Amino acid sequence: MTNWTIRRAEQRDAYALAACLDAAYAGYAARITDLPAMSEDCAGEIARP
Repeated sequence: MTNWTIRRAEQRDAYALAACLDAAYAGYAARITDLPAMSEDCAGEIARP
């Protein structure tokens, strides 16, 4: 079994987090035309308290 650690995202995680969000929503984005861009400002969201 893998040991998991949950922590706050850091700026260095922004690219990987955006890629994960894009992959997770790719199937929906093709069918839902008004779905907002989920990974649009990951770095900005991480910087917010």
